[in-house]
Amino acid sequence: MDASTSKKISWIQFICSIIIITDHSFDYLQFGDNQVTFIDKLIYFISQMLSSSFTWIAMQMFFVLSGYLMYRDWNDKRSIGDWYAKKIKGRIKSLVIPYFLWNGIWAIAFIASEVISGEYSADPQVLIYNLFKGIIFAQYNEIFWFMQILIFYVIISPLFGYAMSSKYRILYFLLCSLVATNTIPIKQFLGGFNTIQNYYNLFFYCFGALIAIRGGVISLIS
Repeated sequence: MDASTSKKISWIQFICSIIIITDHSFDYLQFGDNQVTFIDKLIYFISQMLSSSFTWIAMQMFFVLSGYLMYRDWNDKRSIGDWYAKKIKGRIKSLVIPYFLWNGIWAIAFIASEVISGEYSADPQVLIYNLFKGIIFAQYNEIFWFMQILIFYVIISPLFGYAMSSKYRILYFLLCSLVATNTIPIKQFLGGFNTIQNYYNLFFYCFGALIAIRGGVISLIS
């Protein structure tokens, strides 16, 4: 990737991160509970609506960028095996290791705090089970749901690549849309990956992949 494109993507990611942080900090001091007049309530409602709307857009942009960055070299591959091996190697460093490392830190910290406060069961099986859920499924680190989904997408990435480079890609987009709107409830079949279809992420991830595979937004219609 050339330096100019990399810089633009970094700026987009930075802006989207600020938007999401702002949304999560919205009403931190329970501003909405202290509104009395109609004007106060109206201002609060508009602020909350704008914050949530921009956050939704920012999350979709993250999935579009993730799909684009994953498949930007799809057309340059020598074979699916070589491409897949390279992607797995790169994502182990950028996704898998941080995911398990921070999940482990959060799980140990939360369990330790409960043990110290006397709220935790002394049963070793319960300890091991909760530690497992904390590390594998981010039970104590729910903000990592995004990385959990991306890891799953990396695992099945060749399937997306084939789908988005196929002449039937419009049908795959329709399928993604049905999944995103919960018409096809796939999350009940995926165990711990229960946020797989939140925020329409599957559709927008594949949209980013399609942009990369087709060589840009303008090329999508050709």
